Amino acid sequence: MDLVERANDRRRELKRDRIEHKLDDALRDNVRLEQANELLKAELEREDRERDHIWGALDKGSRGRSSGRIRRIVVLGAGVGTAYVIGAKAGRGRYDELVAWWDRMRGRATEMQDDMQRSVSAKATDVTNGLAGKIEQGAAKTSDAIEDTGHKAADSVRSASKA
Repeated sequence: MDLVERANDRRRELKRDRIEHKLDDALRDNVRLEQANELLKAELEREDRERDHIWGALDKGSRGRSSGRIRRIVVLGAGVGTAYVIGAKAGRGRYDELVAWWDRMRGRATEMQDDMQRSVSAKATDVTNGLAGKIEQGAAKTSDAIEDTGHKAADSVRSASKA
């Protein structure tokens, strides 16, 4: 009987070692996946900060320092144009030409501004959608990997405890 008991003890010990080994593997996989998840979160936060920085720069650019300079140039140009029109000896015909030119230029500037706003909006939407898609993919992969590892660990523990 002594030999049978030693064999049973040895079998139990090996079974316990296998279970512990599988559990250690599952825990290592879990730690690795948690680290990958943390990296994805850090990348998401970094991309959020970059997106916010870009939006801030766009907002600042649309009403920032340069708009004051442009405004001064426009006012100066309007003043020069007004002085020319008032002081011109060309008469009503030249005045009508200048007014028509001014209306065309103002229309072009408005069109250019609208085009620029549409373009920036479209680019920002594309960037935001692209980042959201990447983040969703990364989160889904990490979640699937964590779930698979959990299932494998549970199956290993079950099969080891049955054997």
